[in-house]
Amino acid sequence: GTNGKTTTSGMLAHILKEAGKDVGWMIGGELPSLDTRARFDPCELRVIEADEFISGFADMNPKFFYYAPHAAAITNISHDHHNTFAAPVQYLQLFQEFVNTVPAGRPLVLSDDDPGCKWLYIPPVGIDVRRVGFSPKSDQRITGFKALAEKTRFKFLGANFEINSIGRMNVRNAAIAISLAQSYGVRPQSAARALRSFELPAGRQEVIFKSKAVVAMKDEAYHPVALAELLPALRASYPRRRLVMVFQPRYTGPKNEGFQQRWVEPLSNADLLLMAQPFDVVNWGAEREFSLPQLGRSLRENGVETKKFNDHEPLTRRAIAILRPGDLVLISLGHGQEGVVDELRSRISKAFGS
Repeated sequence: GTNGKTTTSGMLAHILKEAGKDVGWMIGGELPSLDTRARFDPCELRVIEADEFISGFADMNPKFFYYAPHAAAITNISHDHHNTFAAPVQYLQLFQEFVNTVPAGRPLVLSDDDPGCKWLYIPPVGIDVRRVGFSPKSDQRITGFKALAEKTRFKFLGANFEINSIGRMNVRNAAIAISLAQSYGVRPQSAARALRSFELPAGRQEVIFKSKAVVAMKDEAYHPVALAELLPALRASYPRRRLVMVFQPRYTGPKNEGFQQRWVEPLSNADLLLMAQPFDVVNWGAEREFSLPQLGRSLRENGVETKKFNDHEPLTRRAIAILRPGDLVLISLGHGQEGVVDELRSRISKAFGS
């Protein structure tokens, strides 16, 4: 899916490992709960984070066409990679073809809360389709959702769960992993014990500084779908804090298919937006299609205070003058900006350290 692949794959591998299963994995992110991104030893089960992007310049087929899964899950489907898959219907077709690779009688777990998954056509081949979500109509329903600071509680398949992350998206990711693990003999109560020790992948809700005055975290979320879930989750878990977001637009795409307008609604959940120059916008051919000032104007019309920075140095320097005690700072910058994040953390620590 568009979002949640690394987290859900990591949760599933962790649950199976903690349950004593002979499991290997291949996951694209750094997971503190697993000792390596990939374990290729001979094993009975293997968890693979698959995606719909091309296999290579010489092979335009999606990578997930080649895995021949015994069971599968789709976290969500939202048109992405516009430069490769121009039309939404073309994008959806990839997932329809992927579904056909699941053997009859085996589980296919889908997010029942995701509009893209709802549009997915499931061929009548006897696949064990499980729609997981918060809706009373879901095949497997999530209930008892309770947001806490840095934790979330919920109920699923008759068991009580607590995970070390926030937001309905991560609860849904966990439920998908729990449902798949149950297919391999792991009871929900055992999955609950395992998930209490699971830590999110690096760069997801990663707290980089915390004091009584200010909490700062970094997150890779940039896609409108991810932001639409992350920012309200932060609001719910930190209700008394002003939400300040340091955001760098990336993969902007053409006006008619890109994220220019789709960012406005989710980013409107912030109180203050510090906007950096778009990531690699020239190389993506979008320099005439994306307007940072226009994004700022649209957000201000929605009541969000915005400040635009042409370079990272003044952003890190001036951010400290803008921040105040009680803030929650969310940092979402493009690849290769680790130095900027480190500089922000250092400046915040000096200004607001306990």
